[in-house]
Amino acid sequence: MPSREGTQVTPEHLNQHRVKILLVDDSAENLISLEAALDGLGQQLVLAQSGMEALRHLLEDDFAAILLDVKMPELDGFQTAELIRSRKRSRHTPILFLTAYKSDEHLFRGYDMGAVDYLFKPIVPEILRSKVAVFVELSRNAALLRHQAEILGKAEQKFRFLLEAAPDAMIISSGEGDIHLVNSRVEAMFGFHRDELIGKNIRLLVPDWKGPAGLPEAHWERRARRKEGSQFPAEITLSALQTEEGLLVTSAVRDITERKRRDDEIRDLNTKLEQRVAERTQELLESNEALRQSNDDLNQFAYAASHDLQEPPAHGVAVQRADP
Repeated sequence: MPSREGTQVTPEHLNQHRVKILLVDDSAENLISLEAALDGLGQQLVLAQSGMEALRHLLEDDFAAILLDVKMPELDGFQTAELIRSRKRSRHTPILFLTAYKSDEHLFRGYDMGAVDYLFKPIVPEILRSKVAVFVELSRNAALLRHQAEILGKAEQKFRFLLEAAPDAMIISSGEGDIHLVNSRVEAMFGFHRDELIGKNIRLLVPDWKGPAGLPEAHWERRARRKEGSQFPAEITLSALQTEEGLLVTSAVRDITERKRRDDEIRDLNTKLEQRVAERTQELLESNEALRQSNDDLNQFAYAASHDLQEPPAHGVAVQRADP
């Protein structure tokens, strides 16, 4: 939470921050006395000598407490308090009335105007400091709570943004599967509006869903079911987180229909390739066998021809010799 100077406000800064206290009295002497009594608290004291001046301060600032004199000209303390309470911004600002009169009528009217306490003049400084210190602490605690709520709000907003930006359908559920939160991918994948799923069990979408069984993460494939009843293969990754409210399980669901189709095509292609290789191998084996047989026949023929050429002529056959 940045301050007006642009610096980052931390819980430590909030505890050290000086809150503002509005002191309203038409008597300058009374204001000086109040200021002196409260100076030891170390807070920022804002002074006003009339109801109108006090209202102008309230237009500009918020106060941890308002000390308001009852008897003042023009606007008395009760009228000023009524106007303070009519504004939403200061409706719950603590008002402590200052008065010299212990009148039941004043008391009832003041409490009807939203007073949280009365201080009777002459005021005891120690009592005044003690009572105002309570409202200073309450103001700081309220500021701290607002700061923490702002941090949590930003963290939740960032978490929701990351959840929506996830490429998978994201489902956050209890350990038993009761759905707390889903992203837009769940709506697109399953056909349900998210309001139809919050509070339902995740088994409406994944019938065989099982929790992580004590493990921080789990990964498996299941059949998922759309709103209209059709099913599809899904890859599911579970992450578990133990919180003060119990176990929270994040299920990331991915439709793997296309991947399964590609796997089947690759498997069919491999089967066809293996069959083709086997057929080609058989063809090669048969071709090699035919070639081997052909080589054997050729070798036998060559052997027979060579043998015939080496045998001598048969008896009774004259060999004609050429004259020199």
